[in-house]
Amino acid sequence: NWWVVSSAVTSGVAAPVTALTTASVTCAAGRVLLGGGADVTTTAAQKNRAQLVSSYPSGATTWTAIGVANAALGAGNTMTVTAYAVCTA
Repeated sequence: NWWVVSSAVTSGVAAPVTALTTASVTCAAGRVLLGGGADVTTTAAQKNRAQLVSSYPSGATTWTAIGVANAALGAGNTMTVTAYAVCTA
């Protein structure tokens, strides 16, 4: 058996080009990190303005994901980076 846990972080409003947003998630005590993944979304109409830069194990029990605004997101828009960790049950 295994568990998937996640953590989401949202950028500031109207993030400028090259703005990074980082999310990390950690397995509960006593559980082992088996792997992970990530997702990046944006409220901007042009969905390609936000993209995943990196998704990696940043510790023995932690998965980290980094998203970037590769174009200004525009007024009122944000991006959300979600990191997922697959942990032993």
